[in-house]
Amino acid sequence: MIAAESSIDQKYDVAISTACPSLENILLDTGDTSVQCINFLKEHDLGRATFSVLERMERNRAQAMKPFHGPENVPRLFDLLHIQNDAYIPALYFVTQDTLVANNLEEATRIGMGIGTEGKRYRVVTLSGDVVDKSGTMSGGGKQVSRGRMSANIQQEFSPVQIESLEKDTAKLKHELEEYQKRKRVAESKLSLLQTEVQENESRLQKASLDIDFCSAQCEVYKTQLNELMSNRVTVDPKEVERLEKRYKECQDVYNQIHTKFSKSEAEVEKLDERINAVGADKVQAQQKKINSVKKELDDLKSNISKANVSL
Repeated sequence: MIAAESSIDQKYDVAISTACPSLENILLDTGDTSVQCINFLKEHDLGRATFSVLERMERNRAQAMKPFHGPENVPRLFDLLHIQNDAYIPALYFVTQDTLVANNLEEATRIGMGIGTEGKRYRVVTLSGDVVDKSGTMSGGGKQVSRGRMSANIQQEFSPVQIESLEKDTAKLKHELEEYQKRKRVAESKLSLLQTEVQENESRLQKASLDIDFCSAQCEVYKTQLNELMSNRVTVDPKEVERLEKRYKECQDVYNQIHTKFSKSEAEVEKLDERINAVGADKVQAQQKKINSVKKELDDLKSNISKANVSL
């Protein structure tokens, strides 16, 4: 972070923590490095971060090094910083600019509004964290204040042994992260399959529910039809059935007898026809009477058969 490249007296902790939230930006050397860092965050799903590129802030160096005299001898935040490495001056000035530090809100308001300074306005922060902007807007109040964005002591450089240890810890954490991400992907895949299965089961359940409703409705229809049939059925007397069966048998016997006689008569007619053809024309008239008599008997038999069928 930018704040790690400098320190400030504890007295001004709240003031600089409130007025300069960009102190928590991650400081990088070049734009290419920032692109690599952003891609790394995206690749490993590590959330978001804000980066400041040192090479793009170099233009702030000249302004930072110009002599500055604040009104009423009020100090500038930048001038209160204890900067160990001049290479980070542009970044620290980029964060603090010419923000002044006042003892109280009255002093901050007077200086910020340009009263007694020929109308020149400043951005001013009080020791308690109230901020007066050049535009005249003021912010502050509340029970909680910002603090701790910059330490009172500059962090020491890491030794080669410490760096090696940190690199090992980083490699270990990176490996653990990859394992967790792998397990996460497996879990997400299983979750997707389970969700699909749940949807299919819900679809089957819905279809089964519809089938049950349909079958229940059909059962009610069948029950209604059965009740109607039961109420409309005819009660059969067993004695009447027995009488009809007996009558049917009698008619069947009569029919069989008549049919037998009819068959015999047909056979006799055929024989007579053969004899007529054999005797010749001189005996036709003599036999014709017999034929007519037999045919009459045959007609009577047919009539009796028809009556028997009607009775059946």
